[in-house]
Amino acid sequence: MTENYEEHNIQASAWRLPDPSSWKPRVLIGWSEDGREMMKSFTIQRTFATEKEAQVDGLLFAKTWIDDGKPPSSDDEAVIAASRFPDQKR
Repeated sequence: MTENYEEHNIQASAWRLPDPSSWKPRVLIGWSEDGREMMKSFTIQRTFATEKEAQVDGLLFAKTWIDDGKPPSSDDEAVIAASRFPDQKR
């Protein structure tokens, strides 16, 4: 699932976890900054019942990260930021 948002290219995907059968969002965000091509990826530490739900959550996560000014992040921060969204299957 790909979307352009605020001059950023967002590619949201999901990978299937073996047990239980659930999906985890992954996001790749690309943009230009000071003439350089930039990229940031996230694996969001939440699970969803369907691939589509995981992808949609990934898009929402990416848009929030962009709207928040692209703060520095680590995997731990991605977990915290993901908790800002309404509860889905975890």
